[in-house]
Amino acid sequence: LPDGWEPFLKRLSKSRRERTRSILRRVLESGRGRRHCVEQESQLPQAFDLLVQLHQKRRHSLGEPGCFASSRFTAFHREAMVELWRAGRLRLSWLEIDGRPASAEYSLLGGDTVYYYQGGFEPELADERPGWLSLAMALRDAIESGYQHFDFLRGDESYKASWRAEPQAICDW
Repeated sequence: LPDGWEPFLKRLSKSRRERTRSILRRVLESGRGRRHCVEQESQLPQAFDLLVQLHQKRRHSLGEPGCFASSRFTAFHREAMVELWRAGRLRLSWLEIDGRPASAEYSLLGGDTVYYYQGGFEPELADERPGWLSLAMALRDAIESGYQHFDFLRGDESYKASWRAEPQAICDW
């Protein structure tokens, strides 16, 4: 990651840079949107439930079951988040647009890196681009917090490349 948000934006394609600025102005700077981050352990259960709800809604809108369809997977993450929080290794945030939950983001923190693990958004608000906003805010927060790297983790989804993520080998044999 570069030293500031503007240098980061300059790395993006012109259309992505302009669209990101436009969405931020239209939703956040206008006061319609508000980002919340878990600041106390007591907020974890409600924030986690919101993440699960929004992730599942998005996946279901695509005809997919979603990773939280597994009660075992969900229970693991519910427990792991508490331990991650206590260790200072968790960032869980959500975005409201016009007072309505619009997106959520679950990241792990380690050393100089933010590991963007999971997210979700309200399909009914897709025209507001809540996923884009959530990711832009996660990136901006990582830069402003002094992290050097933002890891999208495995997978080659196209949105990752559009934010200038560069694939890295997982193993070096």
